[in-house]
Amino acid sequence: MPIACLRAAAGPALVDAARTLPTSGPASGDGLLPRDPAAAIEAGAWNKVPVLIGSTRSEARLFVALTRPGLTAEEYAQQVLASHGTAGPEVLARYPLSAYGSPYLALSAVMTDSTFACQTAWTAKLLARQVPTFTYEFDDPDSPTLAGAQVPGLDESNAHSAELAYLFDFTMGDRPLTAVQTGLATRMKRYWGAFAHYGAPAAAGQTPWPATDPAGTVLKLGPTATRPDRSFAEDHQCGFWRTQPYRPVGA
Repeated sequence: MPIACLRAAAGPALVDAARTLPTSGPASGDGLLPRDPAAAIEAGAWNKVPVLIGSTRSEARLFVALTRPGLTAEEYAQQVLASHGTAGPEVLARYPLSAYGSPYLALSAVMTDSTFACQTAWTAKLLARQVPTFTYEFDDPDSPTLAGAQVPGLDESNAHSAELAYLFDFTMGDRPLTAVQTGLATRMKRYWGAFAHYGAPAAAGQTPWPATDPAGTVLKLGPTATRPDRSFAEDHQCGFWRTQPYRPVGA
């Protein structure tokens, strides 16, 4: 049994084994997940079904708020240089503090674009070559924050998990959705429900959701407007991030 095996293992052996695991994403190589999902998708060796995939406008705000809430300008520069090596100076030039107003927002933008947004876009294009794929970006600049995760003084709107309050009947944090946000939530539920039922998010009376195409079209989900959008890659500087050492298969 796995539990008995872990309990019997020596501490140093567990540490050594952990170092061989991927730094992010699921561990693979056993009976439950025999192959790395990214490699399986690229090879077409997966259970092909329609896919709905997307991200929030500022995914990384949640993680920066919880781990580096008091980030200073000096620490921001140090973090970027340490994380991006020789590309660090160009990253700082592309994401200057003056454009974001605070080190917290600047680092959130860097991490959102490099780790979440562009990865999602590239994966969606790879999937779209094999199955019907529908991509979204959730963008409500006044969305409530995950319960227990709000750091005083930090804007965590559009952060990771922000769309969950709109898809499910619960409130994030201590602030209920407004009437306008409830309207967006209703539209989102109808899209997701249609996708689950038909394999395509075609909800009668709502803005048509186009399938992912080579132009990178996404459906922008906002409180006052829901519309197809082709500026996603430019907004998140995906052309630059494509040139960096780490990028997913299919990029």
